[in-house]
Amino acid sequence: MIAICSNIGYIVFKGDVPMDSKLIEFARARRFTAEKRFLHGIVDDVYVTITPTGNMLNIYFSMSCPVTKAEDPIRQSLKQFKGVGITKFTQKGDSIEISLSKTRKLLDTETLTSVIQAIIAAAKSANALPNTSCVHCGKQTDDIVLFQNVVCPVCADCTQEIETSNKSYSASPISYLTGIIGAMLGALIGSIPWIVAYHFGWILSVLAFFIALGAFTGYKMFRGPKGRVFAGIAIYSISIVTSVSSFFVYIYVYGCIYFEYLLSFDDFKYLASYYLSDAEVIRSIVVALIFAITGIVGVHKQIETYAIPRNAQYIGKRQDSITDSPAAIES
Repeated sequence: MIAICSNIGYIVFKGDVPMDSKLIEFARARRFTAEKRFLHGIVDDVYVTITPTGNMLNIYFSMSCPVTKAEDPIRQSLKQFKGVGITKFTQKGDSIEISLSKTRKLLDTETLTSVIQAIIAAAKSANALPNTSCVHCGKQTDDIVLFQNVVCPVCADCTQEIETSNKSYSASPISYLTGIIGAMLGALIGSIPWIVAYHFGWILSVLAFFIALGAFTGYKMFRGPKGRVFAGIAIYSISIVTSVSSFFVYIYVYGCIYFEYLLSFDDFKYLASYYLSDAEVIRSIVVALIFAITGIVGVHKQIETYAIPRNAQYIGKRQDSITDSPAAIES
């Protein structure tokens, strides 16, 4: 094991595959920190994460810029470096991911530094900005977290929520089925205030906002999986369906109570068509649906925070940009 220490961080390389000696030299000279096989540091106020994989060098830049705007300027800027070719250029969350062919020339300390600085300069020329806002709540922060091999700014409050959620998440098993059931129950409970208000003659469609909040709360309480895609689809779709169907459930229940017997399908269809012939009722349903969607937007960041991978690791406060001062070496 080789440990390289500096006054702003530490470097520890261990595992089955040793870190390339050229990357060790780069980290030493540029005062980057390494977490096993990942190097990360700050260059020109931009968070940079370097992940060597096979013949590629994946470099992530935490910059708030759509990848389509930055791609052409970055490709043009890299033409000055012979033998350095882009093999992948994508957006990964709030970061730009660029994969470069891992040639010996690219691994040279000065060349790699120049390449990183050229990419950042080109991205900034396309109006990209260093991402210094929490990727979950948007608040300005100097706290940083490492997850999914990428360094990103995450504020202390969100970090604590992530850590608490992850501890609870790992304490008991998860289930797709229970997650869906929880979201459905939560959405139904969230729809009660709106239905009760409507029953007493108040068109308070704004209360439909709580449907999405209830769906998310139920999904989390019933141990729904942390995959962003599944959590989003389950919560969003259940919220929208509930905001519409709960109104018709209310009509059916109200009809049964009013007529004192269980309505047949034809009876329910007649009663529903009677209500839907009223323009005011249609308006209340549409407005409720709008507020339900607003509720979905409101819980979007909470879903993102809940769905963070379990290996999220708090690194600490933002460090200064890289300097040319070499760090001391200990072996």
